Amino acid sequence: MRLVFLLATLLISATAMASFELVATVNISPAPGKPKVDASLLRARREDGGIELSIRLKGQTTSVYSSGGDDDGPSDKDVRSVSVSPFSLPGGKKILRIDMIYRAPDATADEENGLSVLVAIDDKPSRMVEIETVTRRKRSKTCREITEIALAAQDRNGGTVLVATTGKTADPALGDDDLPIDKTCKAPPGKTESIYRLVGGKFIDTSRRAAPPKPTPAAATDDDDEG
Repeated sequence: MRLVFLLATLLISATAMASFELVATVNISPAPGKPKVDASLLRARREDGGIELSIRLKGQTTSVYSSGGDDDGPSDKDVRSVSVSPFSLPGGKKILRIDMIYRAPDATADEENGLSVLVAIDDKPSRMVEIETVTRRKRSKTCREITEIALAAQDRNGGTVLVATTGKTADPALGDDDLPIDKTCKAPPGKTESIYRLVGGKFIDTSRRAAPPKPTPAAATDDDDEG
């Protein structure tokens, strides 16, 4: 009976592991003086068609991103590529950056989006923030607009912030003379910044703070009625 139970456990484990695909392994030191560890990015297709990304660290696997299926996010079939790389923080610290390129279900063939997830790897993997960093869309039949957000961590006033710099470029279709067909296919000049402050192990978008509540009108008094 014990042997049957052991074989069944091994079969279940093998089936579960078979659903994961190893994307890449990064050898990284979380902070100066700490030993390097192997952090592996795993990709899995869920039973409902969704996608799940996990980090395997020190023999343990932790889910850091999941979408598709019953929610509005991309499913596994919508994802075109996934990658992982080290990401630097102030003070020589390192975390993981996961980049995923996908095509929304209602997008055309030349439209796609990019999502970036930052993951801390101190004791166990922990998602710090999730940001849409790439948008490629058709403005018209002869004009394509590309929005890209560059991420960089900085030390500001003794605290760690994530600076997300947004820039846009235009990709016009060319005519037989190699000139843009649509002369108005141009990107707006300049770039914008959003600041995410590190609070409790998470990057919080400080540009989206809730508006203060409106003051409540003072209640009328008997003296006011008499006046």
